[in-house]
Amino acid sequence: MQIFKLQSFATVPSLKDGGAGFLGGVIGSASFVGSVLAAFIGFLVTLPQAPDWGWRMAFIFGAVFGLVGFYVRYKIKESPDFLTLKENNKITMQPLLETFRNYKLLSLYTVFIGGAVFVPLYLSFIYPSVILKRDLNLSSSHIFMINTYIMLLWSILLPVMGYMSDKFGKQKTMSGASIGFILCALPVFWLYSTNDWGYILLGQTILSFIGTAYAAPSLSFLPEIFPTNIRYSGLSFSYSVGAALFGGFTPLIAHVLVEFTQSPLSPAIYLMLSGVAAWIALSFLNVPSYKESYPDLRFGLRKTA
Repeated sequence: MQIFKLQSFATVPSLKDGGAGFLGGVIGSASFVGSVLAAFIGFLVTLPQAPDWGWRMAFIFGAVFGLVGFYVRYKIKESPDFLTLKENNKITMQPLLETFRNYKLLSLYTVFIGGAVFVPLYLSFIYPSVILKRDLNLSSSHIFMINTYIMLLWSILLPVMGYMSDKFGKQKTMSGASIGFILCALPVFWLYSTNDWGYILLGQTILSFIGTAYAAPSLSFLPEIFPTNIRYSGLSFSYSVGAALFGGFTPLIAHVLVEFTQSPLSPAIYLMLSGVAAWIALSFLNVPSYKESYPDLRFGLRKTA
C-alpha cells in the first residue's frame, strides 16, 4: 500500500500551478478509504448476530480491491519529469545504489521524516484499541466502530491539512506539527490513562488532527526532495524503512515503556522523540549550505513557475 501510494506521489512535484499539498492529501485520503471499509467490515463481522461465515467477507473484498489496485497501478503514467529524462537517456540504471552513494543524508532524513508519519497514526488507533479491550473490556465490534471513526477522520482531514500546507508552506506546516507532537503527547496520554472511553476518544481525535497536519504535506514534500532519476527507489526505500522501524514497532515500544516504567503516560516519550527527530531532520533540510549542495532538489520551498 505504501509503495503504491509513494509511486502515485511521484507525479505531484510536476504540478505547475501549485496545489501539491492538497493533491497529496487527496491521494493519502484515498488510501484511507480502504482502511475505513476494512474497519467497518470488521465491525459487521464481529457483531453477535453476524453469521459464522461472515469473516470471509473481508477476504472477498480484499481480493477485489487488490485486483483493482493492480489495474490502477498498471495504468498510472510516469511523471513528465521522468519521461523527459527517459527521452534524453539520463535514466539511472541502479537508482538505489546511487541513493546510497550520493544521497546518504537525504535518505537518512527521509527515514526520520517519513517514520514520524506513522507514530501518531498507530498511537491514535492501534494503541488505544488495546486499552479499550484490556482495561475497559469493550467488545470487538465497538472497538472496530471507533477505529472506523478514526480512519474516517484521517481521510477527511488529510485533504484539508494538505490545502492548508499549500497556503502556509509544506515544510513550515510539518515543522509546526512535529512541535505539536511534543506539546500534545502528555495531555493525550493522560486522556488515555483515564480509562474513560469518551476521554480516550477525545485523545485520539486530538492526535489525529496533529498527525494529519504532519502527514498531509509530507506526502508531496518528500517526493520533492529527491531528484527524479532516483525518486521511486530512493524515496520508497527510505520511507519504508522509517515506516517499519518507527511505525511498525510503535505498539510494542509503547507496551514495553508502560511495563518498564509502570506509568501509562510513558509512551508519550516516544511520541515526543518522534517529533524531535522529525523537527531536526526538517531543520537540516532548511540549512542554506545543504540546499546549495543539491541544487537539483526543491525541498518543498520553491514554487514551480
